[in-house]
Amino acid sequence: MNNYPKVGQFYYHFKHSPEKGILDYCYKIVGVCQHTETSHLYVAYRPLYSNSLEENQLDFFIRPIEMFTERVEKPELNYSGLRFRFVNDVDVFKKLEKAD
Repeated sequence: MNNYPKVGQFYYHFKHSPEKGILDYCYKIVGVCQHTETSHLYVAYRPLYSNSLEENQLDFFIRPIEMFTERVEKPELNYSGLRFRFVNDVDVFKKLEKAD
């Protein structure tokens, strides 16, 4: 069994600010996919906040799985930790499902 993000899970980017609401930098996992020629793995995810996806007629973002799951050091933002954090609070999850 792998530790990859799963379809339907929610994640916060490290720039998420609770003061700006539960949708700030929040993403829903569309899936994990594999490049057919390189075999590299990617995470496909959709933002729940307003963004440029619609104006560019895009459905979701992708990012290499290593980058999605990596730890980042951002001293200029006073942050050290995961790039994306899994939303494991049941109450927040329920609110995000309704907002989706």
